[in-house]
Formats: sequence, structure tokens, C-alpha cells
Amino acid sequence: MTWVTTDYETIHPLARFVEGMRLAQHHEVVTVEEATKWIAYLEEAMHTGRFFHSVTYFITAGRKPL
Repeated sequence: MTWVTTDYETIHPLARFVEGMRLAQHHEVVTVEEATKWIAYLEEAMHTGRFFHSVTYFITAGRKPL
């Protein structure tokens, strides 16, 4: 099953991309400049209708013989 959305507000409670990028910046995983550019790109995509997000789920089941 794949879930697709082009609306950031739909996934914001789960994804929190901007907050995650700021956290990465805080822990020096990315620079301030990198975080700022990435967030600006994300916001531009949201405002111009170019935001796209998808998640594919895999479900497996099994049974252990007795």
C-alpha cells in the first residue's frame, strides 16, 4: 500500500520536516546555511503546489507451526 499526498499540512503532525531540519542543525548534522536552503525549498514547494510525499507500507504475516 502506498500513501501519497501533495498537502504538507496533512502530514505535518507526523512528518515535521522543518522541525527535524532545525534539530539536525542544532546537533550540527547540517550547517545553518544548508538547513535554511532546505527549508526555503520545502516552503516554496508547498506554496507553489510542487510538494509531493509518499510512503509505502509493507505488511507481512506468518505462522509458526506447532
